[in-house]
Amino acid sequence: MANLFGIAVSGLYVAQQNLTTTSHNITNANTDGYNRQRVDQEARTPIRLGDNYVGTGVVVTDVNRYYSEALVNSLRDTSSEYEKLNAYQEMTSRLDGILADEAAGLSPAMLKFFDSVQDLSNDPSSISARQVVISSGESLAGTMKFIDDRMNDMYQDIDRDLEAEVSEANELAQTVADLNKQITVVGNLPGSYPNDLLDRRDLAISELAQKFDVTTALQEDGSINVFIGTGQVLVYGATANTLSTQPNPFDNSRKELAITTGYGGASIQITTFLDGGRIGGLLEFRSEVLDEARNELGRVAVVLADQMNQQHNKGYDMDNTLGMDMFNVAAPQVNNSINNATLFYDATDVTIADTTQLTGSDYRIDFDGANYSITRMLDSQVLATNATGAFTVDGLTINAPTTAGTVPGETTVISPTVDGANLFEMLITQPKDIAASAPMVATAANANTGTGIIELEPIPDGFDAAGEYTADFATTVTITFDDPPNTFDLVDPVSGTNLNNIPFTPGQQLPYVGPPSYDPGFRINLTGTPAAGDVFTIEPNIDGVGDNRNALLMGEVETSNFILGQESLQDAYSQLVSDVGAVTQRTNVNLEAQIAMRDNAREVKDRLSGVNLDEEAANLLKYEQAYQASARLIQTADSMFQTILGMLG
Repeated sequence: MANLFGIAVSGLYVAQQNLTTTSHNITNANTDGYNRQRVDQEARTPIRLGDNYVGTGVVVTDVNRYYSEALVNSLRDTSSEYEKLNAYQEMTSRLDGILADEAAGLSPAMLKFFDSVQDLSNDPSSISARQVVISSGESLAGTMKFIDDRMNDMYQDIDRDLEAEVSEANELAQTVADLNKQITVVGNLPGSYPNDLLDRRDLAISELAQKFDVTTALQEDGSINVFIGTGQVLVYGATANTLSTQPNPFDNSRKELAITTGYGGASIQITTFLDGGRIGGLLEFRSEVLDEARNELGRVAVVLADQMNQQHNKGYDMDNTLGMDMFNVAAPQVNNSINNATLFYDATDVTIADTTQLTGSDYRIDFDGANYSITRMLDSQVLATNATGAFTVDGLTINAPTTAGTVPGETTVISPTVDGANLFEMLITQPKDIAASAPMVATAANANTGTGIIELEPIPDGFDAAGEYTADFATTVTITFDDPPNTFDLVDPVSGTNLNNIPFTPGQQLPYVGPPSYDPGFRINLTGTPAAGDVFTIEPNIDGVGDNRNALLMGEVETSNFILGQESLQDAYSQLVSDVGAVTQRTNVNLEAQIAMRDNAREVKDRLSGVNLDEEAANLLKYEQAYQASARLIQTADSMFQTILGMLG
């Protein structure tokens, strides 16, 4: 009889446990991270009765989760990649909108400016046309700065986002550590099933994976260690290390990620090691898209400003003086690492020698204790190595450092074009200061009988080997062609000496025969055939306000291939817009595919671990009936017991 009661009570207990677990499943159907649970039961050990064994009831052996580590990891990984692509897509779409804006973008501003230069060439004496050039130049500068400011806003937004994500990641890491502690304690108690704690820990780790890629290692005591980056420990048992944002060693306005291990431990920057999750997406966008886009925009600004200045400097303004600089050209940014003990490059140590050779890349100079090496960071190519630290690369002239390095590992980063757009500025404010005319004019004597025509070509600069400016547009030069042909005479403008029978080749530039210390600032191209005695006079273009020759040459800056000899300014900017647009489109496609992969991983996991309310409702009925049957069995046992008592009474 006692055995019958025991069997009935065991059935009641197991049915009750099943009802409790089913109810727990139902009430947590909408709980994030919850895995449905089941009661594992088995028959009790039977007892021997004569030659046979008789059952003794049922017992609960465990309460387990419907759980697959492989499915959890799959969902975690696909969710991490989704968050990365989503952050990347948000930022690329935003940048694409800034660069490709048909109303406020750079392309229409450049077109408007060069149209105004073209209009000036059609009417070089017009004050209103000159004013339009100034106004459109100021508008172009404003557009440059506007776009650069919007990019700078994106840098600041990324920094704020990183700080918020790091704060949340620290909270999640501490949650995992706290749950590790609880699980190791509760899991060692008899009859304890910390399934809900395990779910909460898995959820916290999954939310961590939405920040960056994580890997985990389950320990024998039930705790989980969490690693990030290339193996940096974020959670070790009941201890969580701390993430933080720190200033970039080369730019204190730029945030980098670091991890501090243990109490009073060292802080190690791990930005370059992180991937995946929202943080990984933000960091990748910043380094692969935003940095390159800002440098490229700056390159367009620097090349445009420099080439316009060079051409404008060769013309005459309305005061009969050579043109001043039209635009400000930003100097390279030189950033020495805050960790350098000795190495120091001053801003004056780096200059742009040839803007047309700029690449839009940053450059890193490393000192190994004996030699310096310079690396183009855009393609990681080491361009040169030497013991002095002086380099000439990609249009840059880098002098030996102001303070030489003495400690291996010291580093300096040079950003030639990063400030190009921000510091692009129209310098001319008065219409009369626009140098639309050529400084010299060539005229043929009325008595000439030949077919010779001469044209003036300004030299690239008027500096001699000593760096002194010697070009002199105020000197009149008279050329007389001789008999025999193919020779000419002129007067040395310095000494006044007659220079006779100077040979030349028809169709080619006339040779310069003056002293090295002097240069007239122009060269002479000859077409046709001059006759003996033909005279040409080259003289300053005084009051030549109707001359449009320099305005025409300034207009050619728009279409000339000044970008590495391969692209025009408009082409370079269009390529930038196209590249960012292509990245945006590619990211959109990848994001859609990743959404499908994440949703599929979640669906597969939910089929195993998710709560099906219809199934749980059916289980309620099943276990309720089992409970009622066990209760009825107790009644039967009691009735039998009462019958026996009555027989004895």
